[in-house]
Order: sequence, then structure tokens, then C-alpha cells
Amino acid sequence: MLVIVRTPRSAGVLSLSAPAVFGDRGHYDIVRPFQLSYEPDMSIGCQNLAMVTLVAATLILQVQKPIEAFLPLVKEFGKTRPTATPNPIVSKALDLMTTHVYEGAKSLPRASAEWCEKRVSGFGQLLTKYGGELPTDFSWVGASVASQGNWRAISVNLGPISRTTVFGTTGKAVGGTETLRWLFGWKTVPQFIQGGSLALIGENVQDLGVQYQMRLDYLSLKGGKYLSSKPIIRKGIVGDFGSIEIKGSRIEIKSIENPKSFTVPATMPAISQIENFVVKDNVLSLVGKQDLSAALRFFDSWLYDAIKSNDPSPLQLAAREIYPDEPIVHNIAVSELDGKKIVILEFEDVRMKAVLRLANKSWIVEQVSRDSSN
Repeated sequence: MLVIVRTPRSAGVLSLSAPAVFGDRGHYDIVRPFQLSYEPDMSIGCQNLAMVTLVAATLILQVQKPIEAFLPLVKEFGKTRPTATPNPIVSKALDLMTTHVYEGAKSLPRASAEWCEKRVSGFGQLLTKYGGELPTDFSWVGASVASQGNWRAISVNLGPISRTTVFGTTGKAVGGTETLRWLFGWKTVPQFIQGGSLALIGENVQDLGVQYQMRLDYLSLKGGKYLSSKPIIRKGIVGDFGSIEIKGSRIEIKSIENPKSFTVPATMPAISQIENFVVKDNVLSLVGKQDLSAALRFFDSWLYDAIKSNDPSPLQLAAREIYPDEPIVHNIAVSELDGKKIVILEFEDVRMKAVLRLANKSWIVEQVSRDSSN
């Protein structure tokens, strides 16, 4: 790279060269020291030479700052482990990433996921090149941007640590988001709703396998500050069932629950539901819930009580006789016959059949038996 600056009053030519590769909008992918050369115009005095030196120093600071400030922190990451307790070194790195993303996104009407990935790629390359034996959790970076007018919500990730900052029209950070400045274990995506309120959708980055946790943080804007409510945390199955979708002022959450009385394969969404929330007057409220597994949910709870009861009823004793030592269910079938729900749990060596009916909006277990049908 070669930068040439023509100094005032023909003071000479200042050249700055560095074997560096620039990424998007002028941030480094690789950083090496600059080489400074100056060819003065000998017909002028020392005053202009001093001016040239000042120009050089200013230019170097402006170009190097984002990555140069991040680089010395990288080697410190290996001395710490990511935890729920804020770490000053990681906090500083998150702030540098936030500033860098905001400076690029503030003039864009919308920052795509591809743009965000490219914007922070230089930080990731530094982690790879100079990090040495980094803890695995610190070996990746990420970013997301939400826009509403001149407002920008920036979420950045350094491994399992997420930080969200909202910048207002003046370009200054809006207060009240302190609770979201250090989220451990979550990758987050911000989204503006109505009236400047903000939803933060998180996915747990530490979940292994096909099940994962989802998180929704709602922040209302009041008095120029954000107020956060208790987060909503649900479970989903990768590529199957589980999502948080925002449409205008409405939020829909599709989630699963694991049964209490038996276990199922991680890929089986045995008990599932859809919840609908609405934002009105800066308040998030649950306005509807569709239980997709109402009969099964009730029987699961009933069966759990039957197994744990110290004084079981005759029907509970019948369920106990069928209940296996290893209650792993490989298949679940729920059907309807004559206005009643038939629930069949297929264990390894036995099939349990339950008949339920709905009376006054409450389920009642009428019968539990072995099922011998094919």
C-alpha cells in the first residue's frame, strides 16, 4: 500500500507505505508497520517540515486505529476464558468492533448480513494470524445491524460474548442498554419495532446437537433511555421447529418443550407451541398461545405425577405397571376417535395407550392400557 500526500505550499511529497491488505471501507486484514519517506522542497524552511510531520502522524493514527488498537488485545485473550463476568480486555475489543461497524453502517440505509460479515472479517483474520493458542470460544467474530431512520443498533460477537449498542441521531450511544453490554453464550440480532423500541433475538452458541435455545429481549424506549424486560427463553430444533419472527409490532415464537415423564430423541418435537406477542404503547404483551400438543402435554404431566405419587390411584397404578425402567419413547401417535384423544407412547418393548376426553376445558384421563395394535 502506498499513500501520497501533497503538503501545503509545495513543502514536498510525503509517502506512507505498508505491506497491508485493506478490507471493506479501509480496515486492515493484515497489519505491519508503516514506512515513512519524505522528499522535502529545500527552498522552504523548517516550519513546513514540522507541518509535514504532523500530517504524517495524523494520517497514520487515522488509518491504523481500528486494527492497531485491537491487535495488542488479541494476545491477551489466551490468558482468560470467556465467562458471564465482564472482562475489561474483551470489553475493549467489543467496543472497538462496535465502533468500526457503526462507522461503516451509519451511512447505509441497510447493512446486510454479508456486509456485516465482511466488515468484521479483519478482526477475525487477526485472531487467526496473531492469536496463537486462543481458547476455542474466542476464535470467531460476528456482527448484525438494525436501522431505523438515522438510528443504528449494533450487535457484535467475540466468540460467546455478545454486546449490543444503540446509536441515536446524534451518533452517540443511547443509554439504558447496560444489561445487554455483556451477554454470555448468545449470538444476537437486533431489530427495531415501533416507536424506537428494540427486540434482540438471540441464539445460544454453546448448545450442541440439534436442539438449541432461543432468546427474546424487548427494550422499550422511554425518556431517551432503553428499559429492558425479563428475557423470554425458549427451545427449538435446528431445521425443524423453532423460531422468533417479528412482523411490524407483532412477534411470533414457535418453540418446543421436552416431556417430563419420558425422554425422546433430540430431533423429535414432542410438545410444541406457538406464542403471539404484540407491542402496544411500548409494552410487550402475550395476546395468544396455540398449544399444538395439548392432549399430550396434559398426559405427560399426569403420567409424571402418577410415577411420583406416594398414594397412587388405581388408574395411576395401571400406568405404573406399563411404565418401563428406561422410559425412552421412540414414537408418539396422537389421534381422535369419537371426540376423544388417543395418545400412544411407543417405548422400546411396550406401547402405552391413553384415552383422554375434554370436559369444561380440562382434560381427563379415562383409560391407560397396553396397546397391542400394529
